[in-house]
Amino acid sequence: MEQGNSNSNLANCGYVALHEGWIYYTNTADGSTLYKIKPDGTEKQKLSGNKCWSINVAGNWVYYINSDDEGKIYRVRTDGTDDQLLHDDPMTEHLYIADGIMYFTNGWNLYKLYKMTVSDEGVGEKQKICSDGCRCVNIEDGWAYYTTSDNKLYRIKTDGTEKTKLSDRWAWWVNVEDGWIYFYDIDNGYALIKLRVDGKEEQILPAKPVEFINVTDGWIYYSDIGGDDELYKMRTDGTNKQKLNDEESSHINIIGDWIYYRKGHYDDNIYKMRTDGTA
Repeated sequence: MEQGNSNSNLANCGYVALHEGWIYYTNTADGSTLYKIKPDGTEKQKLSGNKCWSINVAGNWVYYINSDDEGKIYRVRTDGTDDQLLHDDPMTEHLYIADGIMYFTNGWNLYKLYKMTVSDEGVGEKQKICSDGCRCVNIEDGWAYYTTSDNKLYRIKTDGTEKTKLSDRWAWWVNVEDGWIYFYDIDNGYALIKLRVDGKEEQILPAKPVEFINVTDGWIYYSDIGGDDELYKMRTDGTNKQKLNDEESSHINIIGDWIYYRKGHYDDNIYKMRTDGTA
């Protein structure tokens, strides 16, 4: 499956994406506009002057939410040409591109979940998947996973069938990875929960309280909000917990061997370090 970005990065604002040897990113040094750069730091190029987040790269296009235009969905070619409005519903919260289909929610439509086909020519007809107010959306293997306005966890087929409640926990910051759903339970002191995608097996992992989780390549990266919001990682089975830094960390994105993060809730700058905690 061709994915525009990982579920885990998109859960954390999706301001970094990797595609065919390029890193596409929100450049906070230039008004949070869209750039690309080689992983070794060479060949930096500006692609768009729009303020962007929720970056997805698929084919020859970069898709993003444009904060300069009411949160509408835009795209630009990977060479920086044809920067264009793609869909004009405002207040987009979630954007995910996979296999020629664009999935999205927005406040304008009360966070109902929609999909549209995308091609070089444009977009197809908007189709509703779910009428619930869908938050924390992940798309994986033909299913959409989401939380509702009552903060319960559900999944539904991307064709709109087989809606199923998975958990009564107050689920937030959902990541779907390798057959498991990871989230924290606000009612249980922000405890880190691991749940099978069918909802039939649950584990409480040894990390509490947590926030800003990103599950990638067998590791869970998270902020320990019981301390000073420092960045930690541990294996998805709950072992090998490691502290990675000593500063407030949020909105964790992972690209290869690098962690991209923000310092707290209100610092818009993006910082990076290696996944082993070194510079």
